Amino acid sequence: MASTASPGKSMAATLHDSLLASRIGAAAGDHARQIIAGVTPDGSFVDGMTVDAFVHQAGQVLLDSGRVYRYGNSIVQETDRPGDQRLTSLAVQHRAEPNAAHVLTNHFGIAYQGKQGDVQSLLTPKLVGALLADEGLWRHLPEIRYHTRLPTFDADFNLCWQGWNSASGILVHGPEIVPETTPSSYAPDARAVDRLPHRLRGLFREFYWRSDADMVNAIAMLLTGLLGNHFVDAPHPGGIVDANQPELGKTLLVQCIGRVLDDAEPPRISLARDEELEKRLCAQLRSSKTSLFFFDNVRTRIESAVIEQNMLSPLISLRILGLSATIERPNTYLWFITSNLTAGTPDFIGRCVPIRLHYEGDPKGRMFSGDPLAYAAEHRLPILAELAGMVLRWAQQGRRPGDHKHRCRRWAATIGGILDAGGLGEFFLANAAEAGAAMDEGMQDLATLAEHAVGKNLADTHGLAERDPAPRGRTPGEWVVLFAETQVLKDRLAVGTVRGRATVVGIFLSDKVGRTVTIETADGTREATLRRRDESGNTKFYYFSIAFQKSAVPGSASSAASAAASHGAAVPAPAAAGGAAPTAASPPPADAASIGEPAPPTTEDLEWI
Repeated sequence: MASTASPGKSMAATLHDSLLASRIGAAAGDHARQIIAGVTPDGSFVDGMTVDAFVHQAGQVLLDSGRVYRYGNSIVQETDRPGDQRLTSLAVQHRAEPNAAHVLTNHFGIAYQGKQGDVQSLLTPKLVGALLADEGLWRHLPEIRYHTRLPTFDADFNLCWQGWNSASGILVHGPEIVPETTPSSYAPDARAVDRLPHRLRGLFREFYWRSDADMVNAIAMLLTGLLGNHFVDAPHPGGIVDANQPELGKTLLVQCIGRVLDDAEPPRISLARDEELEKRLCAQLRSSKTSLFFFDNVRTRIESAVIEQNMLSPLISLRILGLSATIERPNTYLWFITSNLTAGTPDFIGRCVPIRLHYEGDPKGRMFSGDPLAYAAEHRLPILAELAGMVLRWAQQGRRPGDHKHRCRRWAATIGGILDAGGLGEFFLANAAEAGAAMDEGMQDLATLAEHAVGKNLADTHGLAERDPAPRGRTPGEWVVLFAETQVLKDRLAVGTVRGRATVVGIFLSDKVGRTVTIETADGTREATLRRRDESGNTKFYYFSIAFQKSAVPGSASSAASAAASHGAAVPAPAAAGGAAPTAASPPPADAASIGEPAPPTTEDLEWI
């Protein structure tokens, strides 16, 4: 016969349990964690629990949570409260992250049957490592194809809403908006800034753009951020924000773009050695809320194998410090570089969109009437609604592609079409040839050679374009002397044989045939185009064809003057071709808004891209 506890013992047990509960305290939290029984605190399996059963039960908990996903080569979890959500990495290449066990404790714990009842424990790293390495879990987790912190569009340009969009694989951690589709009204000859929707115009009117094209290119980068998932397999370019002197707002502009797109300012990355740079990029890829990689105030020649490899790649792949593993993400990021008087390799410059600021005089005399960054934060949702409205209007008109030229062809066609529908297409990329020549080190060197040849009046190296016969030209070996005098390719020509130096010069010149640069001569500004004449025996002679400067690229109106008009201040405009710029004290001419606005560039003008 079973013994029955006396009333005194029962009362003592009740009192013990009550005291224990009072020490533990009430259960807290907004959800109950599931407990997987049959697992000891050290991760051993008891009471019939098996490895397969544990992995199955734990995996089902993660699947049922609706918060754990595959992303690139990683497993990630949604963390933080709605409105401030981010993706936290749990595992990379089937290797659990150091904090993964702690994060998964939000979902479940473990327990075993002890002498006095169930004994609960936190997850052990070895259990979590085995769970996150399970191939079955990897196959069944939903895959994020695109993660964004702002409203976006699926492949058919349907607006995606907040949360998980399973059909498209898009996870939106951003606000809901109502696109503003009412078109702006403006005069046929209106400046680009006056064609913008209200809030975008308020944001961008304060900056001193070198041309209308530069401002429209900034709008293009905002649209690129909004449509990042459309330019992964078909890549999108980075943005180079250039200025003719410091303190013109380069950093501020990128900060405003980051605030609009991500509701966060992008962290600034210095252009360091590739190993250090890869480490910083990897850290941002794993934890940051921002979709911008921002290389601020680059003071040296822009050259980085890491950036060139990843900027246009469909997949960003970066080595994890201390591990023989890489982290991978779809390349939906925007890459921005700011610099004064930018110089970079031709390949690097060709991967970017030029956005230039310009001010003549002391920049301390240039002041914003308001705070653009505060404006971007305050009006973020209306600005996003205006950008989304531009996309929808284009889609409603049949998604007609633009005919703009860039090495990222699909991107140029899509963004160009959207800007065409918004009345801004004529300015888009209109500064590419001019800016590319100014930033491209090779083109800078070519201009140096042309100015030197003309300045020394070396008749066999140049001639007027309209005159026959053409000059004789020089062979690459004969050009070596001019290269030495101008110090072009100085390091590469400092060593090697005579034949080797001629080969280096020949490669440089052959790549530039047909390319035109603007030069300054005693007779004024001219254009110099490198030509080649072939003779028998495969002998090649190179010379410059000199012509009067064509009209400037469209969109090169003095937006400094335009900006001044919007500020109510007088600002000197850039000089027209071959002319003198007004002094800082001079008022802009009456037609300042139309300075240097000629016919569009020919296909040849942009073909270098």
